[in-house]
Parts: sequence; structure tokens; C-alpha cells
Amino acid sequence: MKLGFLITAYNQRREVKYSVDMLRNKWTRCKDSLISIVISGDPERTVRFDSDDRTRTIHIKDMVGKRFNELVSTSIANQMMLGMNQLKDLQREFGEVDYIVHFHGDILLLNEQGFFEELERFAASGKFVACDTVGPQRTDYIEMGGTEIMPQLFVTRRDFCDATGFLHIMSVEGENEKKSTEHMLIGNLSRSTAAKLPM
Repeated sequence: MKLGFLITAYNQRREVKYSVDMLRNKWTRCKDSLISIVISGDPERTVRFDSDDRTRTIHIKDMVGKRFNELVSTSIANQMMLGMNQLKDLQREFGEVDYIVHFHGDILLLNEQGFFEELERFAASGKFVACDTVGPQRTDYIEMGGTEIMPQLFVTRRDFCDATGFLHIMSVEGENEKKSTEHMLIGNLSRSTAAKLPM
């Protein structure tokens, strides 16, 4: 089971470094995983892993500032698309991954055994996305259904993203999506699944 990690962060320099060290040096099953990091709020570019060919870091300027309610979803969508471009490039060099794990920089993955038990349960489900959600709605492509996707941590099948454009092409449509990353994610998932789903 090959994994690609997509980490989006604002100013969480210490946490991102901790996570990469955890995946590379503490966990046993992620030493060769591909890692794509997109971070703002690091003007000195201290988050970098120059000796690790399988990890890429993109530093971007913070576009949100005091306009959080207007631009947070746009910022996260841009970070995801930039990170997916880097993962795509890494896969050309090191081979395709099976699953893409997205998490925000302030989320710390500590329990390797528990993480892979959940991942294997998801893989056996035949679903396309595993996430925490808000609301009772269930669908045939979300492992845990709902009307909003919590952006802090979720997993998608790589072939699903490639087939539908989910995470590769992200838009912000309507007032709810503009003000809520959770709505933006479920909106993009809904729009992307109008494309042909992988078998």
C-alpha cells in the first residue's frame, strides 16, 4: 500500500517538521512515502528537506491575513492544487501511490498501528474518500457520509482523484463555500463525481 501525503499548513513549522520526522524515522511503513508540503507563514523558508528526494516543500505568501472569512477556502483550495501537482511529479519519478492522505500542519499522526488499521478498513470498503463529516447524509463514495467534509484529515484513493479531478482542480462556488472549507470540500467532491468514477 503506497501512500502520498499532502500537508497544507500556515505557520506550523515545528509541527510539520515533527510530522515528517515521524513518518520518515518513527513509523516503519512510510519511510518511502511521497510527501508534498504547501506552507504559508514561513518567510525564512525554514521548512525544507533538501536531502529527502521524496519530500517536496512549496512556500507561498499568506493570502488570507485579516480576510479569513473571505479567503480561507480559496487559500486551502490553492494549497491542495499546488500540493497535488508536486505529488503528481513525485509519482513520475518514484511510481504511483494508492492513497493520498491530506492533513493540516497542526494535525499530528502519532499511532501508526491505529492509522493503518483504519486505512485498511477503508481500503476494504470500496469507497473513494474516508473523512470526518458533519451531517447525516451518506453517499456511495464517502466512507463516513455527511454534508460537510472536515479538512483537517482525510484520505482519498489516488485513482479516484485522477479520474475525477478531485483535489487536482478545486473551485470555490457560492457564499457557503467561500466562508467554509468544509462546504468547499464537499462541493468539490460533489462536482468532481459528475465525472466517470474508477471501478
